Amino acid sequence: MDYPSAPEVGLHNGKFTNGSADGTVKPSLDRAEDMNAVYDEILEVITDAGLVKDEEDLTQLRQAIDAKIAAAFDIGSLADAGAASDADELAIKLAAGGQRRVTVAELFTGRGGFDQVARDQVALVEARWLLSSLGASGAQGGGKAWKLATDEWGATSTGETYVNVPGGVSYYSNTGTTTTASSAAQWSGSASVTHAGDDITFNAQWANLKSNATFTGDFSVSWRFASAPNNAAGGDAYVGVYPIASDATFAPAGNMAGLMTMATSWWTTVDVVTSCRIGYGTTMDVTGAKVATAASVYTLSRAGSTISLKMDGVTVYTWPQTSAAELRLVVGGLTTAQIADISWTAPGDAVNAVLMPPEVVSVTAAPPYANFFFLWKSEGAAVLANDLAVDLSGNAGAAWVTATPTVLAAYDASYSFVRMRAALSGAVAGTQLSCRVRHLNNKLQRVVPLELIAE
Repeated sequence: MDYPSAPEVGLHNGKFTNGSADGTVKPSLDRAEDMNAVYDEILEVITDAGLVKDEEDLTQLRQAIDAKIAAAFDIGSLADAGAASDADELAIKLAAGGQRRVTVAELFTGRGGFDQVARDQVALVEARWLLSSLGASGAQGGGKAWKLATDEWGATSTGETYVNVPGGVSYYSNTGTTTTASSAAQWSGSASVTHAGDDITFNAQWANLKSNATFTGDFSVSWRFASAPNNAAGGDAYVGVYPIASDATFAPAGNMAGLMTMATSWWTTVDVVTSCRIGYGTTMDVTGAKVATAASVYTLSRAGSTISLKMDGVTVYTWPQTSAAELRLVVGGLTTAQIADISWTAPGDAVNAVLMPPEVVSVTAAPPYANFFFLWKSEGAAVLANDLAVDLSGNAGAAWVTATPTVLAAYDASYSFVRMRAALSGAVAGTQLSCRVRHLNNKLQRVVPLELIAE
């Protein structure tokens, strides 16, 4: 629908006009076809909504609009993608045409890693919305909210691991780590090597070793190329990892230990001429990435499925090829080459971490209660009531009282939204709020701190 375009109607600036007092602007014509167009447009909405036209009823347009909105949200008649008794469903449009009813869980089920990321994001969004609603209702006083875009609590906590989840929910874990120093018992392969503590010297052309340990999940391996004699144009000393499915390709006495003939392998090599070179399988990705010295500390690590190389703590390369497979470590070199200070760190048993916020929350008057809200998830056999404790304080941690947990919401296969509440009286009273989260009984679990607030 639009305003009439016929010149004889006499619109002024695109709209009907009564004309001007001095007669310079003529009044518009009120043609029958224009009036009919308005009525026809309105009646089309009314009749399409199933109403019978009634000249005396001036509410029919509103009724028709209300009916169409209600119909849009009435999905009960659609075919159900899951169980017929599902609640809280959505209507989705199918690529093949038509619509179906699904729950949020059904919508994301079977979507691989995206499934869990989506579930966790739902938990975070709903928890923050609930906290916002509490604040709007006046149910909570002054407080502090944490976003966890970075490791906000790390400097004041102990035993924790901050896990940054791009596109997902970052959290604190109490995952412990185990660091293993190289020794002869940690390797198999060529006998033409000498072990001295965590150093390895290679006494033959292309003497290679593979680690007996394998790595699942995140890990890091560090070392120094203490000596690279430049005996050949190829790498004189090299370190890499490969999926254990390629074990048969490992060569105890061959050029680059078989790394360069594997379909997938991540490696770096040095000599005194070309310095650090980086490759993936048979492909040389980077030549001369960094100038190597005997004192340079290299670290090859995996976070999630991303594999990267650092030199003296600075990332020099991140491989575009990713992998979450179980990997094995390889080292090798030419005669007199030496790789020193070799060690690797991988996740170990859960530790009893203590999380502390970086600052206290100042309030104008001593509150009778304090609340700490957070998201919590067990990564094994942890039970909230038994394996996690939260202490609250009104006097900046001079004294603590253990809070009582209440699960406010639980999200399918994801986090629980938890409130820890404690009375702040006597020795713990004051206007400087703080909290302390304690992992207990060495049970692995996640915590996402959200807000600390006075009540």
